[in-house]
Amino acid sequence: MANALKTISRFLKSQEVNIKDALRLALGVVIFGAITAVLLHKAEHTTGSESQTYLQWSLGCLWGAITVIVINSPVLGKCALSSLERIIGTTIGGWIGYAFYLEMNLHNRVLLPIVSLVYAFAAAVVGFVFNVAGAANLSTITLLSVLWAAPNSAALPLVGVRIGCIIAAIFVITLLSIFIYPQVASEQAIDSLRRAMVALSNLNHAVWKEIEEICSEHHEMLKKHHDPAACGTAGLHRLESTVGVRAKAAKDIGASPVPSSLPKRPAGHVTEAEAEARKSSSWSPFAFMGRRRRARVRRKQALEAQMGVLKEESGKERSMCAMLAEVRACLAEVPEHMRWALNEVYLGSFFGRRWYLPNTSLYTRYLDRASWHMPEKAINQVVMRLHHCMRLLYTIHFTFKEGFRDEVMLAMDHLLPVKILIDLAATAFPIMEDLTRHLPEPGKPGPNPDANTTEHLAKLKIIVRDLVALSKCSFSQKVRLTMLGARAEGSRRIEEMLSLFPEKDWGADSPPEQAPPPIRWCTTCPNTHELFLFPDTPAGYLAQMRWYSFHFLMEALVDTYEKLHTSLSITSQLLPGAPLLGPIPEVHQKFDV
Repeated sequence: MANALKTISRFLKSQEVNIKDALRLALGVVIFGAITAVLLHKAEHTTGSESQTYLQWSLGCLWGAITVIVINSPVLGKCALSSLERIIGTTIGGWIGYAFYLEMNLHNRVLLPIVSLVYAFAAAVVGFVFNVAGAANLSTITLLSVLWAAPNSAALPLVGVRIGCIIAAIFVITLLSIFIYPQVASEQAIDSLRRAMVALSNLNHAVWKEIEEICSEHHEMLKKHHDPAACGTAGLHRLESTVGVRAKAAKDIGASPVPSSLPKRPAGHVTEAEAEARKSSSWSPFAFMGRRRRARVRRKQALEAQMGVLKEESGKERSMCAMLAEVRACLAEVPEHMRWALNEVYLGSFFGRRWYLPNTSLYTRYLDRASWHMPEKAINQVVMRLHHCMRLLYTIHFTFKEGFRDEVMLAMDHLLPVKILIDLAATAFPIMEDLTRHLPEPGKPGPNPDANTTEHLAKLKIIVRDLVALSKCSFSQKVRLTMLGARAEGSRRIEEMLSLFPEKDWGADSPPEQAPPPIRWCTTCPNTHELFLFPDTPAGYLAQMRWYSFHFLMEALVDTYEKLHTSLSITSQLLPGAPLLGPIPEVHQKFDV
């Protein structure tokens, strides 16, 4: 029994909005149902024309109950639009039907179907052209009910009773929508936008967390395996050729082989693995079976390790796709809510609540009072910026995941410090949380005026600027070496390289404060002119394209963050009720640092 009650409770909580709609619907139907019951009771105890009057009013109340059922909607804006269409369609269709039936004496049962057909066609065309299909359909229904219902001059009071009951039902359901668990599309649009930014913040955190882990792991590996002798020698970087992946990466990218700095073994020294191999080299059936069994075990362990890595990567990708789907779903809800939010007018904040009245967007736009309803253009611009941020973050994720393998990280360490990417990731973590503070939190009238939303964004721009500057410096150093005649086989011609910088005087000495850092390349290799970073090989070209594509993405992401910050600042000032709260202090920092 207890489990059943818990299940019912969870179901009711999950269907909270539907229960609120059902409560408003039930109250409206009860009101008109009770009035109908009273009128039918009166009609049974009276005779003559008075009984017919009670009967007509009871039928009108039934039309009112049907109107309550049709108009009831989850949000106030949709209720307002449905009410307007119901009033227009019922009034026009009822009086036109009465005019055709009574005043024009169309009692012929042959002409009535023709009139109904022509009017239905005309109403459908008008509804399609002017986007008022609901009003057109209701006018056709009302016209048919009037034309075919009353057999005599009683059509006039019948039309009046039905129109009056329908308008009364519209006012009843409107009041119920305002005071009984009001659901406002304007607040739901802001809530969906806020949930989209929170989901995008989670995506941003996941992307940069992965980048930080990859860079930190590589940074620790370099600290562990780097040659200590190279630390005190300017321009000399030696790498161990027996480190496995790093040596293979250096070979794949096309760098010159670097002699190992590991101590050499004395002649005649035998390791334990070699001793075991020599011991097992003597052939015997038992030794052969043992070697096969150990080989199978090693293959199985390697396969399990590989499957574990694939499973972990698959889990990360599913998590990333789930975050993307959540962001898209929340952003898709915003235009749907904005469709009804334009039919709501902000009245003010009373008793700790923000009150809205149903209205049409045409009326508020006619008065040119933008503070009465949601800023549609500003919110659509914010949604567009969020879509752009989502695409850039996902592209950065795949670029770093697929492109920045060990060979690129190994090459990058010789000129650019890996720690700069770690600092970049650490600074990018809280940016979306800062931007989310522009939107009012649930239950609060406006955003926090004391929130500093530009601190981390300014730091991120500085780091990206330094990252791009270091890469440009490395390219300039390569051009300088090429100008001096130290160019690898198959590289660009000196004139072609120098033509990229027509205004720079390479012969003049730069001031010490503007001089680029000294280039680092392997001085112990046979080809001392060949740079380790992005050499002139196919693998080097691929690594270079991946690295500079990452630069372009980062510059685009910072630019999008700045535009999103500006759009959110404007939107927060244009939200309904923002002028009543007073101007929010300007906390924007200048990014030209």
